[in-house]
Amino acid sequence: SLAAGLHGIEKGLQPAPAIQGEFEVPDHLSLPCTLHAALDRLKRSSLARELFGEEFVSGYIATKTQELTSFFDEITPWERRVLAAQA
Repeated sequence: SLAAGLHGIEKGLQPAPAIQGEFEVPDHLSLPCTLHAALDRLKRSSLARELFGEEFVSGYIATKTQELTSFFDEITPWERRVLAAQA
């Protein structure tokens, strides 16, 4: 995001060298595979709170958690298991 780029500039961080070809991504650098995992990571991110503020991050997490709960209330376990595998 732009906020992450600005943070890097303000802190004088240097980007890692470009990677070409195939490579393995260490677990701690991989992106979350689900919204639930992403929200869990966001909850633990002090940098997100520093960049966007406690109120925004808490509100965003609450909103997305409610959306996720609502989604799973509508979709049956069978639909998640069978139809999601076809996507």
